[in-house]
Amino acid sequence: MLWRLIRSGLAPHRRALSVIVVLQLVSTIASLYLPNLNADIIDHGVAKGDTGYIMAVGAVMLAISVVQIAASVYAVYLAARIAMAYGRDTRAAVFHRVGEFDSPVDGPSTLSTTYELTALKTAGSPDRGAILTAANAQAAINTAA
Repeated sequence: MLWRLIRSGLAPHRRALSVIVVLQLVSTIASLYLPNLNADIIDHGVAKGDTGYIMAVGAVMLAISVVQIAASVYAVYLAARIAMAYGRDTRAAVFHRVGEFDSPVDGPSTLSTTYELTALKTAGSPDRGAILTAANAQAAINTAA
């Protein structure tokens, strides 16, 4: 049931979800490649004293870091937008579904009747609330029958 709800709610966002997966893959690959470049700088640049090699590979590292950051930030941005849209759509569907329970054909819903009874219980003095609750309960029974 939960998987079906998630699948149907996220279906309109398949393309954005695919983009998120690709962006996370790019970010992960970049993150895993940076230590190799660091090792190359030490092995080929520092050990041999080649400042040009250090600067060149350092620039590549900087570019890869910028790509990694951009991919991560955009993936999080897309994920947040999808999460907000999914929440909005789910709340709207629940609200619509609950609204169907309170149709003029079926009479008042159990939820609204329970809410009204609770509100009447807390209104006024305890004795008056009990009398009103009993009267409202009888009216609800008569309406439902």
